[in-house]
Amino acid sequence: MKTILRNFLFLSLLAAPTQAAAAVLITEVMYDLEGADSGYEWIEVTNTGSVPVNIAGWRLFEQGVNHKLTPIGGATTILQPAQSAIIADKPENILARYPTLALVFDSAFTLSNDGETLMLKNAGGATVDQLTYRASLGAKGDGASLHLEGEVLRPAMPNPGIYPGELVPIVAQKEQTKGSSDALKIEGEYAAVASAPSSRAFPLLPWIVGLISVIAIGVAGALFVRIEQKEGETKSLAEEFEIVDT
Repeated sequence: MKTILRNFLFLSLLAAPTQAAAAVLITEVMYDLEGADSGYEWIEVTNTGSVPVNIAGWRLFEQGVNHKLTPIGGATTILQPAQSAIIADKPENILARYPTLALVFDSAFTLSNDGETLMLKNAGGATVDQLTYRASLGAKGDGASLHLEGEVLRPAMPNPGIYPGELVPIVAQKEQTKGSSDALKIEGEYAAVASAPSSRAFPLLPWIVGLISVIAIGVAGALFVRIEQKEGETKSLAEEFEIVDT
C-alpha cells in the first residue's frame, strides 16, 4: 500500500509541471499593423492556470525557428496565475505605446501578414500551446489585433497585457475617439452638400411668389375699381334721363 501511495505521489509531482505549463496560452496576436509592421508586431501569452509558471528557457517557434525569450530590464520569468506577458520583436516600440506593461520579453521574429502557426515551447522543447491565425479572420492592417475568445480568434482593439478583456470592435472605437469638432465638420459638410441644390436653384423663389401676389392683388384692385366706376357711370346716366310714358 505504501509503495502504491509513493508511486502515486511521485507521478503527481512529475505531472504537476506539465499541467501548469499547459495552462500558458497564446491569447493575442498583433500581426499586421496599420502602416509599416517591422518592429511593432507582438504576441501575448497568459497563464490561465492556478499556479505560477516559470517560463525561463522557453521558446517561440515561428516560421521554423525557435526564438529565444529574453525578459526586459531583468524582469522576472515567473508568470503568476492570470498574468500576461508580451513577446515583442522590438520591446522599446511596444513600451512606447503601452508604458504600463509589466512583463515584456524580447525576441526576434517577423509575423506573416497572410497567417501562420505559432508554437510556445517549454525549456524541454515540448509544445505547450500552438495557435494558427489567418488574414481572413480579420485584424489585417486596420489597427485591430486577434484575441483568443474561448476556442476562436476574434478581431478587436488591442489590449496587450490584459486577458480576458473587453473586446471592442475597431470601428466602434474609432467612432468613439473621433473628435467632436471633426464629427461636426463632417456633418456640416454633408448637410451643405445635401442642401446645396435646393438653395442654389431657387434662391429668389419667395421673392418671386411675393411679387406675383402683390401684382395679382394690384390687378384685382384695379379691376374692382374699374367695375365700380362703370357701375357709377351707368347709374348716373339712368338718373339724368327720365323715361316718360306717353
